[in-house]
Amino acid sequence: MLDLRYVAGLFDGEGSVSIRVRDQPDCKALIHYLHANLSSTYRPILDLLAEDFGGKINRTGRGEPRSKPAWNWRLHSRSALLFLEAVRPHLYIKALEVDIAIAFQSGIVRTGLPLQQAEVDRREALRLELLASPTRRRINA
Repeated sequence: MLDLRYVAGLFDGEGSVSIRVRDQPDCKALIHYLHANLSSTYRPILDLLAEDFGGKINRTGRGEPRSKPAWNWRLHSRSALLFLEAVRPHLYIKALEVDIAIAFQSGIVRTGLPLQQAEVDRREALRLELLASPTRRRINA
């Protein structure tokens, strides 16, 4: 396993966390899910992370002849939570975003029953809070 302090540094610089929404045709509520990713031009690091935490790796980029190949490691839901909990103590830049993401995923309980509106509202409020976090505003400004 890679040193979690090193991994946290990579994630602070080259990673992202989001709460995504998709509409399910057979469901009356929107489906919220946690998404974390880390991009790198050095695939072996991502392979080690995938061995330790799961997830999928895919090649990204425009395919321009002068650009270096790049890869993206993606995690969703529970596997994203386990990764974020592991690196959280060592994060600096994305600490607040990860705290919100952990609160989001930790509150999800699978019951097989339709979601109550209060739970849909909780998930949406956390998604909006994550989007409005100060580090995102500073980086995206």
